[in-house]
Amino acid sequence: MLPFSMNIIRKRIPTIILLVIFVGFVPKYVLSQYCGCQAHLCCSEFGYCGTGSAYCGNGCQEGPCYNNETTPSSHKYSPPSPPLPSTCHCPSNLCCSQYGYCGSGEDYCGIGCRAGPCYDRLHPNNVSIEDIVTEEFFHYIINQAGSGCPGKRFYTRDAFLNATDTYYLFGRVGSHDDSKREIAAAFAHFTYETGHFCYIEEANGASKDYCDESNSLYPCAPGKLYYGRGPIQLSWNFYYGPAGNDIGFDGLNYPEYVATDPLISFKTACWFWVNKVQYNLQQGFGATIRALNSAECNGGNPAAVKARVNYYLDYCKGFDVDPGQNLYC
Repeated sequence: MLPFSMNIIRKRIPTIILLVIFVGFVPKYVLSQYCGCQAHLCCSEFGYCGTGSAYCGNGCQEGPCYNNETTPSSHKYSPPSPPLPSTCHCPSNLCCSQYGYCGSGEDYCGIGCRAGPCYDRLHPNNVSIEDIVTEEFFHYIINQAGSGCPGKRFYTRDAFLNATDTYYLFGRVGSHDDSKREIAAAFAHFTYETGHFCYIEEANGASKDYCDESNSLYPCAPGKLYYGRGPIQLSWNFYYGPAGNDIGFDGLNYPEYVATDPLISFKTACWFWVNKVQYNLQQGFGATIRALNSAECNGGNPAAVKARVNYYLDYCKGFDVDPGQNLYC
């Protein structure tokens, strides 16, 4: 029986060799074709969907890949094109949420809704942001920061304007006066959060816990801290994750980029504003305070509310625009 078996094996060796060669070439294309990840997830080199370096790093086939750069020293900012509404592929009666999921209700059809029967589709008015946020206006704010403030060497008007080119809805909704009010509101919050662009990072932020361990979609990376950074003081892993995916950097593994790259820093502020705050401005400036820090409202921190309102009124006056109603929360 042994000689007969060996003879069969010898005859099948060419077939086995061809099969090995074929298998060696097939996976790359099959995995890429059938990964089928949702818009905010990466397709790893092995064909699995997820976030983080294991999925979006080396070998990433599609999605918000990191361009094969996994360390801060080698990172070069190269944001991907904004995701198209069609990537959601929702039925006509469902909305595509800001995170790329199909469904109905406020979470899907409300703020950030990409496509479908959204509650309030916003369309840009093509206002020139640079004509409103002039050099004079920007320097009026930042020059009030002390000479030793790290933000004075970090925040720039050019970085802000470049960020609004990506988030085109920022300051471009409604009438020209609406745009002025929105920009005044945003800069009022930027001013308060950063002390006139003095601070890049939250004071004593490293001592605070901003990791929501129950959030499995944007899990905290070991040793990483998600305290306030940038003009809007972006905080929490569940904001660093999606902001990074949308902008084009690994917000969960490298949250520090928000404090080291001025463009990324302003883009996180614009991302948060457009997705979490802008819609509330229809109810007045007070609603934007509640959207940013609801703990200050209803007597929680009246001094903070008063300071934000005063900045807003000052900037509206400079823009020669009525601040509107409902200033407090």
